[in-house]
Amino acid sequence: MLTDTPLCVADGVASVFWNRATVAGADDCWLWNAAKAPRGYGLFCTKGERILAHRYSLFLATGELPADKMALHSCDNPRCVNPKHLRWGTQFDNMQDASNRKRIRNMRKTHCVRGHEYTPDNTVIMSHYRGKPRRNCRICKCAIQNRQYHASKNKKESSNAHCG
Repeated sequence: MLTDTPLCVADGVASVFWNRATVAGADDCWLWNAAKAPRGYGLFCTKGERILAHRYSLFLATGELPADKMALHSCDNPRCVNPKHLRWGTQFDNMQDASNRKRIRNMRKTHCVRGHEYTPDNTVIMSHYRGKPRRNCRICKCAIQNRQYHASKNKKESSNAHCG
C-alpha cells in the first residue's frame, strides 16, 4: 500500500533514498534506479511503507507530505526525483500541465459535449475502465446519476405492481 503519512527521515533513511538515485547536475533529471511502479514512477520503501519516490524527494525538500496533493514533474520524466523539477499540485493542475504540453488532446477542450464549461468546481476526475484518469463534467454526471436512479426506481415500482 502506498502511504501518505509522514515517513521517518532519521537513521540515515534520506541517505538510503539518495543512494538509489543518480544525482547529476543541479538542473538535470536525477534518475531513480530502484523499484518502479508500472508506469515508470519510482517506488521507495521504508519501515514497511511504500511511497512514490518523487513524492518522497519533495517531502525531503519541503518537509510536507500533503495527502490531497500530487508531486508534479516539470520535466515529464517519471523517474526524476530532482526536487527542483517537482512541485505540489492537484490532479487538475497535473492534467492542465499535460494539456499545456500537448500530451492529452482532450484536455484542450474547454466545454463538455453538452456545452458546460470545465472549471475546477464543475470537473470531476474519474478512473476510466482502462485505469487512466478521465475528466467528466459534474453537471452531466449528476444528471446521468439522477436518470439512472429514477429509471431504477420506476423499474422496481412496475415489478412490484402485481403485489398489491
